[in-house]
Amino acid sequence: MLRKLFLGNDKNLKTKIYIWTILSGLFYSASSTVMLMVTTNVLGGAGGDVFSLGLMIGQQLITVGYFYIRNYQVSDVKQMYSFGDYFTSRVLTCSIMLIAAVIWIFVGGYERKESLVILFVCIYKMIEALSDVFEGLYHQRGRYDLASKGVVLKNIVSIASYMIALIVTKDIVISTAILAIAFVLMFLIFDSTVVGVFDKVKFVFDGKKQISLHLACLPLFINQFLITYINNSAKYAIEALNQSAMLTEYNIIFMPAFVINLFSGFILKPLITTMAKLNDEKNYNGLRKILNKQKIWIFILTLICVVGAYLLGTPVLSLLFHIDISNYRRELCIILVGGGFCALYNAYCYAIVIIRKQYSMLISCITTAILAAMFMPGLVKGFGMLGASVGYMALMGIMALMYIILFEIFLSKMEKEEK
Repeated sequence: MLRKLFLGNDKNLKTKIYIWTILSGLFYSASSTVMLMVTTNVLGGAGGDVFSLGLMIGQQLITVGYFYIRNYQVSDVKQMYSFGDYFTSRVLTCSIMLIAAVIWIFVGGYERKESLVILFVCIYKMIEALSDVFEGLYHQRGRYDLASKGVVLKNIVSIASYMIALIVTKDIVISTAILAIAFVLMFLIFDSTVVGVFDKVKFVFDGKKQISLHLACLPLFINQFLITYINNSAKYAIEALNQSAMLTEYNIIFMPAFVINLFSGFILKPLITTMAKLNDEKNYNGLRKILNKQKIWIFILTLICVVGAYLLGTPVLSLLFHIDISNYRRELCIILVGGGFCALYNAYCYAIVIIRKQYSMLISCITTAILAAMFMPGLVKGFGMLGASVGYMALMGIMALMYIILFEIFLSKMEKEEK
């Protein structure tokens, strides 16, 4: 009964894919924002500070859980690796993620409340990473709508559970524990019901294949780990100054930056398999056309978001989060421009993976991470929120430019070889 309800039918599948892609993107991207908003309204700024800390660490460590094999998995049109290989890989990386979380908490010397919140948020993020490999299977088999449907259902139930628990108990530890439990239950209900239609879930440890798969995706993992560090570099600099209130304020104005990446993803993500096929057919002109259209779409989105933020951004955010950020209109607009650059480099990240030149991305990521480590602490210390926002925009611009240059170099070379 549940399987039939979740699967639906194949009628108007293309339309369903786009609808569910939009819904999943909205729910996933809004999840952290909504939870932080409810937390600050129920527990005040202090509760928001603790939750912001847990989210920051959870988002950094989920890169270990993902190991960013998803992009490789969904573009594996020749199925060089079985689902068993991908599932085994994800179990291993998620286990390492949990161990890393415990070590981070121990080394960080956090108070009991902070430690438990970080642990529960990391468990929630770990199960999110585990469910991603199932979503990758549905995506690979042409049912991206199903992958997106799972994201929507899991997030609705888990976030609603967190909100209810927080309002009832006024306890951030209990609420984050319930968040993790709710996500685990929804993962078990949805994916155990659906996955059997596409493949068997089995732990298959083939040493050679696991080494080969992880070596192929190692640059993607390093790349995303560094990107997450770059995205969070301002937050780390703020935390180092023991400015917990500033960290919450920065989180509030930073969250809209992902709106541009979210909406650009609505167009691009359903086309990833198409782009992989174009590359397989050596139709490089078709691949470039998709990316050029994406650049125009990102520019339009960024312009709309910046104008909207300038006119209404800070009053709306202050009202929603119950924290006054009216003095940060300029910083919000700067961060949104950085969000546009972020969407641009993400589009080219997909393209570079599709042409299987992922190791080259390390050049731009390592360079930008070094720049972040060198300059972001000084920018934040010297200029506060303005330094953090300008630093973020500059780092995203550097990343986007380097990705575009790398892609064009490789594609031009491939076109010449084909001729």
